[in-house]
Amino acid sequence: MAAPLPLDKRTIPVSNKNGLHKEAPAIHKMWSQPRSWTGYHLPPGQEECLAPGALDSWLARARKTLSDLCWLLRLPCHKFWSQVCNDDGLHMWLGELLEVFPREHDRDNSWHPTIQQTNYNILQKMFLVHVRLCTYKESSVDFFNPDAWGHMLYDQFLLELPKILDMCVLFSPCNKSITSKMVSNVFKYQTQYMVDLVETGLTMETALDSATEQFQVLSISPPSPSSLKSLLDLSSYSLDISITMSSLVSVFPPSSSPLHQTGLEVKLAMFYTNVVTPLLTLSHKYVTAEVLTDVEHISLVTRLSLTRHHLVTTVREILGQVCLASTLLDDKEVNMAQVVEEFLTVFTSLLSERTFLLDYNQLYSVREEFLMFEQAGAEIDNTRKHYILDAFHPTQASSFTHFLDTPGQTGGASGGGEKSKSAAKSVVNNVINGGGASAAVSRPSAVEIDSLVSTVRDLLPYLGEGFVERVLVEYMYKVDDVINALLENNLPPHLAELDQNMPREANPKVSRGPSPVQRSVYDEDEFDVLSRDRVDTSKIHRGKKDKSQDAKKLLDDKRDLYGMKDRFDKLGIVVDEVHRDGFEDNGEYDDEYDDTYDDSAVGDKEPDAGEDLGRAFVLPVALGGGKIRRQIIDANEEESDDDSDVKPNQNFVRNPEEIRQDQERRRAEKMHRGQKKG
Repeated sequence: MAAPLPLDKRTIPVSNKNGLHKEAPAIHKMWSQPRSWTGYHLPPGQEECLAPGALDSWLARARKTLSDLCWLLRLPCHKFWSQVCNDDGLHMWLGELLEVFPREHDRDNSWHPTIQQTNYNILQKMFLVHVRLCTYKESSVDFFNPDAWGHMLYDQFLLELPKILDMCVLFSPCNKSITSKMVSNVFKYQTQYMVDLVETGLTMETALDSATEQFQVLSISPPSPSSLKSLLDLSSYSLDISITMSSLVSVFPPSSSPLHQTGLEVKLAMFYTNVVTPLLTLSHKYVTAEVLTDVEHISLVTRLSLTRHHLVTTVREILGQVCLASTLLDDKEVNMAQVVEEFLTVFTSLLSERTFLLDYNQLYSVREEFLMFEQAGAEIDNTRKHYILDAFHPTQASSFTHFLDTPGQTGGASGGGEKSKSAAKSVVNNVINGGGASAAVSRPSAVEIDSLVSTVRDLLPYLGEGFVERVLVEYMYKVDDVINALLENNLPPHLAELDQNMPREANPKVSRGPSPVQRSVYDEDEFDVLSRDRVDTSKIHRGKKDKSQDAKKLLDDKRDLYGMKDRFDKLGIVVDEVHRDGFEDNGEYDDEYDDTYDDSAVGDKEPDAGEDLGRAFVLPVALGGGKIRRQIIDANEEESDDDSDVKPNQNFVRNPEEIRQDQERRRAEKMHRGQKKG
C-alpha cells in the first residue's frame, strides 16, 4: 500500500449530483458548513446574579459556546481545516474568545460554582482547538507538509501574533509545557513570526508611552468618579501588558532576542518607575477623598503588585536569555566579551530607574550575576562593575516583596475585612513615607523643604508654613502642582478643611538620607565585615608576624646554603689552601717544575694587580665557607719589606753651599755669552 499523501496534496473522490466521480482537494470550501457561532460574555457579578434569570441567561449562552467548540473538535481532520480556512466567521469568533475570556487574575472567587465549572469547560475546549491548530500532524494518516502548514497559517491569517500572545496568557497557567510546544512549533515552521516580533516590541513601547501620557493627565486631575474610572482602567491595562509580555518570554524564551533589539526591557523599567509605582501613591489620594472604597482599594493594590512582579520577571527573562543563558551553557562559540558588554550596557541604562533596580535586586541579586560571568572566565571592567553595584549599597527599607507578603491581600476584592483594610493602608502609607524601593518620590532634606516652602510663600505670602508643607507632601513636593491647586482653589477636601495660617511643627521628623557607601580594601573577600557576619579571627595578625621562634635554630639551619656552596665551588672563589708554584707542601723545590715563564709577571703577579683586585674573596665561615687562605712569605720578601719600612730623608731646605755654587756657575755662563756678542 502506498504511503498516504499530506493533506495539502491529497485529493478525495466525490460524486456530484449527476453521479459523476471526480477528485476534490482535501482542504476545500466544499467541506465547510455554514454555521452561526455564539459569542462569549463575561459572567455576571455577585450583585447581578441576584436579579431573576441573570444566572440562567448567562449559563444558556455559555453552554451554546461550549457546544460550538465541541462540534468543531468532532470534525474530521480535513473538514476541520477546511472549516478554519474558509469560514471567516469562525476566524473572528476564535479571536474574540481569546480576547474576551477572563484571565487567571481576572477570575473572581465570589462567582457561583456553576459559573466556575462552565468557564473551566470552555477553557479546556478552547485549549484543545488551538492545540489542533498548532499541530501539523494529528496521526500517521492526517498530516500536513510542515512548510506548507506554516505558510497556510501565516498567509491565511489563521494565527497572528496577538492571538499567540493571548494563547500564552490563557493556556500557560493550565499547561505550560504543551503551550510552549505549541508556540515553538509555530515559530519553527514559520520564521516570519520572528520578524513580526520586532514590530510587536515597537508596538508595546508605543502602548507604554500612551499609558504614561494617560497617567500624567490623571495625576493632575482632582479625585472624582470620572477620573476614578480612568485610574481603574489604567491599572488593569498595565497588568494586562505586564502579564502578556511575561507569559510570552516565559513560554517561548527565544522571543527575548527580537524584543531586546527594540530595547523593550529598558522601556518596561521606565514604565515601572514612572507609572506603576506612582499609581499606588495616587490611589491613596482617592481613598482620602472618599472616592475609592476600601474594597476597591485592596483590589487595586493587588493588581499593581502583580504588575510590578511581572514587569521584573519579564526583564529578568530577557536578560537571562540574551546574556546569562550562554554563560550557563558554556557555549564556546559565543563571544563572551560581547555578552558581558551587552549586560553592562543594559544595566547602565537602567541605573536611572532606581525603584525598579532595587526591586530587581531584591529578587535576583546583581552581584551573583556578575559572579556567574567571573566563574565563566569572562573579563569584566571593574570600574563599570562597581559603578553599577554602588547603586544597591544604600539601605533598602522595603521593596515590592513587602506588598506580596502583606496579609489580607490574597483575598482580592472579596476580602473587605478590617485586616485587609489596614494592610492596604499600611502598604500605601509605606509608599507615601518614602519606604525604599516602593517609594514614588523620596522625602527631601530639611533644607530642601525650607526652600520649597519659601518658593510657594513668595507667591502666596498669606499662607502658613505648616499648611504649605502639608500641601507639598500631598502633591509629592511638586511646586508647580501646589501653586496651581492653590490658585484654582482645587485642593482635596482633607486639605481644604485645614487652617491656611497653620505654622510648622517645632521639631519635624525628617527622614535621613541613605548612608554613604562604605568601601574597603577587603570588599568581597573573607575579611569583609560589611558583607559577612562571621570572620575567621585566627587568620588575623596584628603587626609583623615573627616566623622564627628561636634565633639559634635559625643560624644553625644551613639548608639554604648547600646550593650556594656548590655554586661557589664551580666558580672557584672558595679557597681553603694556597699552593705556591714550584714548592710542595713542605716548601722544598720541585726539580720537575717548569720555570720558563717565572720572570714574566702575568695575571695576579703583575705590579698593579694587587691595587686593582684587592684582597681575594673568601666565603665567611657563617655561610659555610673555609678559613682565610694561608700566605707563604719567603725571606727575601721580608727583607724588602724591612727596607721599605725605612723612611727616606726629606730635604725641605737645600744646602747653602750648593746654592752658592749654582749661582756662580750661572753668572759665569752669562758673562761668557756676553763676551761672544761683543
